[in-house]
Amino acid sequence: MTRLQARTDLSERTGGCRLAVSGSLSTSAFRSVSLLLAWVSLAVVAIGAEPSRTETPSEGAAPIHAQRHDEASATFHRGREFEKLGRPDAALLLFDRVVDEYPEAHCHGQALLGAARLRDELDQDREASRLYERLAEDYPEAPQFDEVLFRWASVEFDLGNVSRSNELLQRLCREHPRSAYGAEAAYRLAQRAFEANDPSRAGELASGLLENKLAKDIHQQVLFLRGRIAVAQEDWQQVAQRFAELVDQFPQSPLRGEARFWIAESAFRLGDFESASRQFGQLSRRPPGQLEPLAALIALRRAQVFAHRGKWSEAYSMAAKIPERFPDFKQCYEARYLSGRCLVGRCELDAAREAFRQVIDSPDGSATETAAMAQWMIGQTYLDEENYALAAGHYRRMGGDCAFAAWRAAALLQAGNCYERLDKWEDAWQMYTRLMEGYPNTDFARRAASRLRTASRTPISIAQPR
Repeated sequence: MTRLQARTDLSERTGGCRLAVSGSLSTSAFRSVSLLLAWVSLAVVAIGAEPSRTETPSEGAAPIHAQRHDEASATFHRGREFEKLGRPDAALLLFDRVVDEYPEAHCHGQALLGAARLRDELDQDREASRLYERLAEDYPEAPQFDEVLFRWASVEFDLGNVSRSNELLQRLCREHPRSAYGAEAAYRLAQRAFEANDPSRAGELASGLLENKLAKDIHQQVLFLRGRIAVAQEDWQQVAQRFAELVDQFPQSPLRGEARFWIAESAFRLGDFESASRQFGQLSRRPPGQLEPLAALIALRRAQVFAHRGKWSEAYSMAAKIPERFPDFKQCYEARYLSGRCLVGRCELDAAREAFRQVIDSPDGSATETAAMAQWMIGQTYLDEENYALAAGHYRRMGGDCAFAAWRAAALLQAGNCYERLDKWEDAWQMYTRLMEGYPNTDFARRAASRLRTASRTPISIAQPR
């Protein structure tokens, strides 16, 4: 019989055996048969190699404990072979056998780690956590104990036990400072501190990591995290510096595109609109697919930069297209507000009011300060038309409904001014009094008090809140 025929014949016979027993044996018996099939399958894989020599037993039986150690070792190594062949279920059966039946074996700890690792990879997180905990209790001095802590922490995080996971990572960093898993553990702690709104702790951990030599992938992630921390703290000088450090040290990093976006954003926030215009323009010309999540925001920033530079036609042309190009963009209301401002500049006041109302009615924008600004601008368009009655009514409503205190105060002052223009002094007095009582320590209240003291009939000039 040829080797191929032998392999085929054996496969057919083992397959038939599997079918025969699956419907009639108990769970424990089926587990034993499955284990037997795993051994047979490994034998099939080995067909074609030179047969090993048959060991001749020495005179006298070997001690029973040595025999059991040999059986455990053979079982464990067969499990490792199945793991290498990409057959985790078969490997797990063999590792479990060593764990359950050979607790005294030298390879027991390795089998326990193998079983825990495979259950982790198979998303059997609760079973994996139980095995890692057993490893930690039974083998605290094991050479791979740092790996146990790291993998156990990952499983606990997947189970939603974030505090427990963090404790294990901290233990790893504390007890195994030279571990190959140490940098990754410290980075995860820093990232989680950042996500828990503790940028100071995150920055401390990230800076500590940079004091040591790091692998490239971790080094890039740490630099990127430090940039994000600066963004959260709105320290735009540091934002530019930290992301520039990432781009300079790792010009081929997959994070470089987003890093360049934040460098451009820092220029925008610092009022360097010339630099921001150049950088956002370069980002907009990147190949399709790159920076896709940021494409809409880049378009918005380009339109806003045009507006800051007084290029209203270019600003409107770009801003008006954003809601259509990016219908799922959460900041479409910002583009509509900018379109409204541009339309005011072009004296298209009806169209401008419609754009501002879209901001106020937007699900994403209705509760934002941009919506308050849009409310203010609607009143301003009525003032531009010298329609003081509509302007007064609009600002009066805004003084009671707006969610932002500074804009409510400004609206009451502006409403009083409009009533003065209409010679409705009682209404003006009511607006100024409400303002002084509701916002006594503001510049708006001081202006209202001045109007009441002087009883002047000359309308005052109103500055928008900053």
